[in-house]
Amino acid sequence: MPGTDQSVRAQGAWVKNIPIYIRVLSVGIVIGYGVFTWWMITQTTLPEVGWTRLVYLYQGVEAIVFAAAGVIFGTSIHRVQLDDARRSESEARHRAANEQSAAAVGRGLDQE
Repeated sequence: MPGTDQSVRAQGAWVKNIPIYIRVLSVGIVIGYGVFTWWMITQTTLPEVGWTRLVYLYQGVEAIVFAAAGVIFGTSIHRVQLDDARRSESEARHRAANEQSAAAVGRGLDQE
């Protein structure tokens, strides 16, 4: 159930399942992106050709940063979806077993 202590723990559990080196690398990429952005801002005095080359390089770095963020956020979204699917499957199996028991009782009443 959303908002319960168990669901909050399940939603935050994905972070624990990501290896530490991936988390460190992701933080490093984001920090590096910030430093590179700051450095680009300081290069406004470059001629047009130099600035065009930097923007081209910046777009490549930006793509890498967005891919790293996508891996992290995609992992979290899929982890929550997987947990929800497992919970739903467990509930469906439980309901099916209850319905099967009720049907067996109903068949027994019909034969009397």
